[in-house]
Amino acid sequence: MRALFLAALLAVASCGRDNLNPPIRPNPPILGNEIVFTSNRGADGLMDLYASNADGTGFHRLTSDSSYDGESRWSPDGTKIAFVHGNGDSLNVFVMNADGTNRTRLTNRYEVRGPCWSPDGSQIAYQSGHSYGQGNPNQLWVMDADGTAPHVVIDYDSLNGANQISWTPRNTFLGVDGFNLLEFDADGKNKRQIMPLRLYSFEVFPRMSPDGTKVLGIEIDHEGASAVAWKIPALDEDWKQRMWDGNCTRSDPAIACARAQDLLAYGYDQPPAVHVRRLSDGVLLWRDDRPPQGRDLSGRGLVFSHAGDRLYAVTQYYATAFKHIVTAYDAANGAVLWEHDAGKDIARVLVTPDDTTVIALFRTVQLLRASDGKLLAERPVPVEKQVIQAYAISPVGELFIGGDGFAELIDVASGDVVDRWTFTAKRFATCATFSADGTRLFIGTNAAAIYCYERR
Repeated sequence: MRALFLAALLAVASCGRDNLNPPIRPNPPILGNEIVFTSNRGADGLMDLYASNADGTGFHRLTSDSSYDGESRWSPDGTKIAFVHGNGDSLNVFVMNADGTNRTRLTNRYEVRGPCWSPDGSQIAYQSGHSYGQGNPNQLWVMDADGTAPHVVIDYDSLNGANQISWTPRNTFLGVDGFNLLEFDADGKNKRQIMPLRLYSFEVFPRMSPDGTKVLGIEIDHEGASAVAWKIPALDEDWKQRMWDGNCTRSDPAIACARAQDLLAYGYDQPPAVHVRRLSDGVLLWRDDRPPQGRDLSGRGLVFSHAGDRLYAVTQYYATAFKHIVTAYDAANGAVLWEHDAGKDIARVLVTPDDTTVIALFRTVQLLRASDGKLLAERPVPVEKQVIQAYAISPVGELFIGGDGFAELIDVASGDVVDRWTFTAKRFATCATFSADGTRLFIGTNAAAIYCYERR
């Protein structure tokens, strides 16, 4: 008998990039409980603005026309939304009420992007022009919130290719130029190079915390990505070094966090495979420095025990014969507690809520005893030559696995399949998670649908 049943189709969202729309980036208002985002989820496929409550309820469409709507920002009081509307280079700033009514055009220029509100909501800043001088030069403009009194605050020469501008709570501008994180005073003067970025990095999207003490961002370059955090002292002091920086020089990084033990683990697909730092200040505590030849960390192959006292990793060896090894470390000092030869078909790892069983999976599922790494059970995926693309563990020890042509629910204690189902043609699970109480299972698919299954 099936343990779960389909309760509701929650949402449909675009999961990839397209030629008009940047990645979906919800921007919650400081006041209120709604998010606004750009999507082509409608039957007409148009790139429009949508909103919903933060918990996914109350989903509704705000705009509907043939032009692109995006780069939305809530006003500080949560009553209005500034956004970019248009096609190609003919983009301008519009403002509307939070419910989508009273849409008003504020600019009459070309190549406008990135509107952002002043801290008090009385003004809006935006960029207009090309970043490197082709056509209209790139400049930062500021206007009153009703579109009047537009004027250039930072000219092309001073901006010097900087983009992704945001107006901070301490009334300064943040931006990036591909090489540095920058800060300008509100009048566009006193440009400061706050932090060097990795060579040719982009899409940093710096955002300052409401109290003005931290900036978070994501660095992406031609070799990979890493999350970074900056800690900021007073406005008149120099900015501090990064709290931590994974410095990912290759693709497919892995990261895990044990907050109860103040630990952060990370690694990449190149040696040394595993690093552990203190989460609060980024101090390196230990790393696995065993001979690196042919030994890399698998992406998403890293997880702490729920107690935070152990760290489990999947490393792949290819110097002699290709194989995967599951390693259990003492999280405090990096001592190797046990290792398990998992063969060729393992790349991911997770652990049951009671910390008794380690689950290794990819083209097969292996259940390992956490105390010593003994193999308790193994089962291949139900469709030959397919891999597990979605997986999740419930609070009561049920494992969901899904991929192209299959979706199963496995009882970890027995290793038995307790439920299985399929989606419509050409749909398959790509991500999954259980609710905190284990009564609901949420599954995302390649067709941009999120399904909710509820226990009977």
